Amino acid sequence: MTRFLILRLLRAIVVIWGVITVVFIVLRLSGDPIALLVPPEASAEEVDRLRDEKGLNDPLPIQYGVFIRDAMTLDFGDSIRYRQDAFRVVVDRIPATLQIAAAAFAVAVLIGLPIGILSAVRPNSILDNVSVLVALIGQAVPTFFLGIVLILVFAVRLSWFPTSGLDSASGLVLPAVTLGAFAMASITRLTRSAMLEVLGQDYVRTARAKGLNERVVINAHALRNALVPVVTIMGLQFGALLGGSVVTETVFSLPGMGRLIIQSIGNRDYPVVQAGVFLIAIGFVGVNLVVDVLYAVLDPRIRLT
Repeated sequence: MTRFLILRLLRAIVVIWGVITVVFIVLRLSGDPIALLVPPEASAEEVDRLRDEKGLNDPLPIQYGVFIRDAMTLDFGDSIRYRQDAFRVVVDRIPATLQIAAAAFAVAVLIGLPIGILSAVRPNSILDNVSVLVALIGQAVPTFFLGIVLILVFAVRLSWFPTSGLDSASGLVLPAVTLGAFAMASITRLTRSAMLEVLGQDYVRTARAKGLNERVVINAHALRNALVPVVTIMGLQFGALLGGSVVTETVFSLPGMGRLIIQSIGNRDYPVVQAGVFLIAIGFVGVNLVVDVLYAVLDPRIRLT
């Protein structure tokens, strides 16, 4: 198990390094942020002084070396727009993003998992057919489109929920459903497939032949083995929810980390974008590491890979 954990940690470090490297390169190709900071009448000397102050006059390899060195200590410099520590600016937005992601994950799991199990237990029933159709729609509809439709129907026409903001619990409902729809569909389909496969195994038929209660057969014999791939997709989906909150926060004008990153990209605020993507990468990789450990606990054979 120790070797397994070390290998996974090394892979996680490589992934995070690759992500922040790509972001560093792409941002440098997107344009000069200084042009957005100085007035049109600014002199060339003033522009050059500001570029030198931000380290943008240094050769790209030197900028990259400084960036990696500082990133190891969570120092991404000061935000070009907010004039504050970029890491602190992003961290202040994390609670809203985690709140949205957690609510979306709860919607996906509490709805997707039971429906997937019931669909497998009653294949080709009305519930099974409806759940498969809803899952396909949930995976096909773009997040931004679903969010706009929910706002028009439930916020504008029916006035059941607010159109934006997180001032109350009701303000979390539409963003959670919007963000969790795709994850719910994925969990439903995978749970159904995994349960159908397990329910056809010999040991399940043997348990039924012994006269065990159907609920005991499902919960004690079938569900545990079917959960191995489901736990994996649940972990991956939670990590995806952290990154996918960018679109949802933008549609609902929520004060989260995703919306901040989008605004900072438009403002060419390098430090904030780099800090935000770094934290999202940490969250995604961290969740996947936890999933790998749970996977190894559920199936000890995984530790040998």
